[in-house]
Amino acid sequence: MVIEPSALRGRPAGLLPLLGYQADAVPALAEGLPAGGRGQFIAACGTGKTMVGLHTALQVCPAGLVVLTCPSLALLAQTLELWAAVTPHVLAVCSDTSVATRARQAYQVDCPVTTKATEVVVWLIRQPTDRLRLILVTHKSAAVAGAGLLATGIPADLLLVDEAHRTTGHTAKQSAVVHHDTGLPARRRLYKTATPRVLGPRQDPRQAMSMDDERYFGPVLFRYPFADAIADGWLDDFRAVAIGITRREVLHLLHQAGSSAVVQAGDAPLHTVVVQAALIRAAKTFGLRRILVFARTIRESREFARTLARTLDVLPPDERPDGPLTVRHVDSTQSVRTRTAALDLLAEPPQDGWTVVSNPHCLAEGIDVPAIDTVVYAHAPRSAVDVVQGVSRALRRNPHGPGIATVLVPMLLPDDGSDLTDLGPWQTLLHTLWALRAHDDRFAASLDLQRARHTRDQPVALPDQVRLILPAGYTTQDILDHVAVRIVEHASTTWTAGIDALTAFHSEHGHSNVPPGYHAGRLDLSQWLRQQLALLHAGQQPADRIAALHKLGLSVTVAATTGPDTVDHEAAHHLDAVRAYHRQHGHLRTLPGTVIDGIDIHQWLASSRHPGSRARTDPVVGRILDTLDPGWDIIHEPACVASLHAARTHHTRHADLRPAPDIVIDNHDIHQWLTRCRDPQSCVHRDPTLHALLTAMDPRWTQPPPRGHDEALRAVRAYHAEHGHVLWPAGTVIDGTDLDQISERFYGWCVNGSLSGGQTAAWAALGVARRHRSNLTFDRSITAARQYLAREGHLNPPPEHRENGIALQTWLTRVPSFARRGYHTTEQTRELVELGIGVPRPEHRTPARTTTPPREHPDKELRAAQAFHRRHGHLFPTPDTLIKGINLYAALRLIRHRYVQGRLNSEQLDRWNALGMVWDTREAEFAWGITACRIYRARQGRLNPSPDHSEIGIPLHQWITTQRRRSTMGTLSHTERDQLIDVGVLPLRDS
Repeated sequence: MVIEPSALRGRPAGLLPLLGYQADAVPALAEGLPAGGRGQFIAACGTGKTMVGLHTALQVCPAGLVVLTCPSLALLAQTLELWAAVTPHVLAVCSDTSVATRARQAYQVDCPVTTKATEVVVWLIRQPTDRLRLILVTHKSAAVAGAGLLATGIPADLLLVDEAHRTTGHTAKQSAVVHHDTGLPARRRLYKTATPRVLGPRQDPRQAMSMDDERYFGPVLFRYPFADAIADGWLDDFRAVAIGITRREVLHLLHQAGSSAVVQAGDAPLHTVVVQAALIRAAKTFGLRRILVFARTIRESREFARTLARTLDVLPPDERPDGPLTVRHVDSTQSVRTRTAALDLLAEPPQDGWTVVSNPHCLAEGIDVPAIDTVVYAHAPRSAVDVVQGVSRALRRNPHGPGIATVLVPMLLPDDGSDLTDLGPWQTLLHTLWALRAHDDRFAASLDLQRARHTRDQPVALPDQVRLILPAGYTTQDILDHVAVRIVEHASTTWTAGIDALTAFHSEHGHSNVPPGYHAGRLDLSQWLRQQLALLHAGQQPADRIAALHKLGLSVTVAATTGPDTVDHEAAHHLDAVRAYHRQHGHLRTLPGTVIDGIDIHQWLASSRHPGSRARTDPVVGRILDTLDPGWDIIHEPACVASLHAARTHHTRHADLRPAPDIVIDNHDIHQWLTRCRDPQSCVHRDPTLHALLTAMDPRWTQPPPRGHDEALRAVRAYHAEHGHVLWPAGTVIDGTDLDQISERFYGWCVNGSLSGGQTAAWAALGVARRHRSNLTFDRSITAARQYLAREGHLNPPPEHRENGIALQTWLTRVPSFARRGYHTTEQTRELVELGIGVPRPEHRTPARTTTPPREHPDKELRAAQAFHRRHGHLFPTPDTLIKGINLYAALRLIRHRYVQGRLNSEQLDRWNALGMVWDTREAEFAWGITACRIYRARQGRLNPSPDHSEIGIPLHQWITTQRRRSTMGTLSHTERDQLIDVGVLPLRDS
């Protein structure tokens, strides 16, 4: 479907319909993110990725919370204006309050703008949960929004990351927070970009995030390339125009301008005039009226705008464009309003003239710059991403433009045009062409076709999309032909010519072992083949090229550090099987009978260790095996290899290599084997690869268990084997071990985090949970009561009776007192009620829900509570809170008392419950403290209040100390513990 320009202009109220490819993209993205996960949406600039993201959000979470991150304030303001037509529930997290101006004017949307996590918390609490809500943040402010989400415990239903290539790089960079739930929690993540950034092999994958790493960015769910966007009418076609100016011309212009600068090669005045003169001549030659200039820095951009009119004045009248010049400078330090005013002049040049806007790359990404004719690079672009993002500003359809976008590349050339050995002056052009070919398959094919012609000694011509305008002295045919050849050589790839030559070589000789120095025409085929195999080994070849190489018998390469080479088909087949095993296990320690693809690789590796084997005599095979596993040739006993496999099984189950004693996997005592491995004289310490494997699985695998742990576990196992439970009577001793002391030590190990997952699982299998001694006493006592009740039919034991060592009557007498003091957890209270012991706490009493109006009418208290809740988002007032003359703190205590007495009717209960009223006094006090922690943490970023600090009336330091003491005593319920962990009062290891 071809998109007409008129369909892309203007915006009706409400949601815009999907056009062209967008109708296919939205279902694909929604299907790829049904209930969670992450994925990528890659589409050319200017094709409506923001609109696609909006429609996708409406499909996957029509009444959910959406968080959208942008790299710049300008893009945030533009996105806000689009979303404001769909939902009024919008919050912007950034430093510029003017970003919401246009949205407010167009849609009367009340969009708060903040940089505080506490205000994010309040906004989240107040928003309706049955409507679409949007939080817009810059990449730099994403951590603030994340803190607000974490404080409220509300994850985003969808996180949209715009210009996602800006979040690649080091894992510690500021924008990396968008990739992790610990920084910005989200159920789904969709990464949008036109220019996916893939990091090279030199980057450490453990410290770098690349868009080909699905752990961070997910798979590509939909792709819409530049060539398709141009063909479908979303974008204009482009041309790259290189204008050369000699040093002599520039010096003449500077002299006429009266510059006082000392003009030397590389000085700023010299380069600035080159760019300005080339821009002016291009505007005259091609009738350009809307020009965007990209400078390196704010200072250079500002100076360019300041001096452009002066350069225009000194050029001859016949080289000046028609109409007056309007020039502006724009940078990221300006407000959105200031930048918008400058861009408006770019959209409609005053007095039918021409407008130039200079910027230090702040207009390169994402934002809808008004339709422009030309982009100019004052210096060589920093990356292909910079080129494509910048050029895309000009590719957007312009109904009033020439129908083709111009990429202008100024060049400062030597006065002598005959010396073309130095390509330095042409580097900006070459960088630009490389970037354009990477994102336009048509342009790449055109360049490669000319490269193939050159390889076959045929005449070379530049593609139609490349124009050269050179000064006198560079216009002879010999020089132009030489320039064309050099540009094609450096801006094209030799893949097509190389694979054709290799195919011909293979057809003639029956193999692809090209000898060194072999040439096919002008192409050094042996060198070309080494380069392709190096890329193949590094995993940098696309799928179609891998298939072409494999078809010619090239399937295995050695490490790039040792120089690529090939092996014969038989060795390649064995090595492919070895690689498959290594990908699965991470080493080459095989067990007898290990067969992959019909090859017994255990036997093949065993034979390869002998001095006369192929691996010892063929350096290629040896280097491949050494690259996979430097210790592949160390001979291990089969039992050691089997134990390694058992260790991997244990790691899969428990995520560690610190098993409990007597754990047997596949007939191997893994605990005993790892204990031997800790010996410095063991085979593991002699084999660095094996040691590294164990360390990679569990860096703490050499750490022995806590002192006395193994003996204690064996004693408890012995008791459990004899009695079937672990509720031993007080004073029980097994093999000289006091089991009561084991309970205390086990609790201490748990609190200190001394036990591994495997050790904890062994205790849990016996029914031993991390309980304080007071809880263990309760477990024994309630078990004794059940046994007595089952045997005698009642719970009236004589004073002297002891059941499993428990003085049962004494315990039963104390239970009501413990219940009144709140010593029992909710689970313990339920167990007591089931046995008919004690009186349930107030939360277990069901108040009467009657339609008869009570004698009291707490309408005044309800209205005061509603006013407080609207203002603060919670219902935890301080003791001195007065609302409309009512002490709300005292009023809530009165309402809870009426609730316990059953004096609230159904309508009143519903109104109070709608405010989140917590009826139980103990639970209310706890929830109050949790809310205070969340508010403090959202504001400060951590939880370390001073001893005298009070948060919403809670002495926070004292409250936190109390909860940690309760944790040590084991009197927290599971729900309370989870909430304390969530707000950071308790560490994760206590969970």
